[in-house]
Amino acid sequence: MNISSIVVKCAPKYLEETVKKLNDSGFCEVFASDESGRIIAVIEGDTTESESEKLRAIQAMEHVLSADMVYAYS
Repeated sequence: MNISSIVVKCAPKYLEETVKKLNDSGFCEVFASDESGRIIAVIEGDTTESESEKLRAIQAMEHVLSADMVYAYS
């Protein structure tokens, strides 16, 4: 099992919508966000490839400006 934290950035006006989309996506679990549009989330996967697929799907979501893996644990 692999667990990684990611930082997602979006425009502040889309923060609530983006947090909801992330939580509803099944790709990750949101743990924190702030008014500037930064979101901290955790993704899990059986392999690093599955985590990478989830990260790419998050990066492609509407209103997501960037999503980067910050910490990974296997």
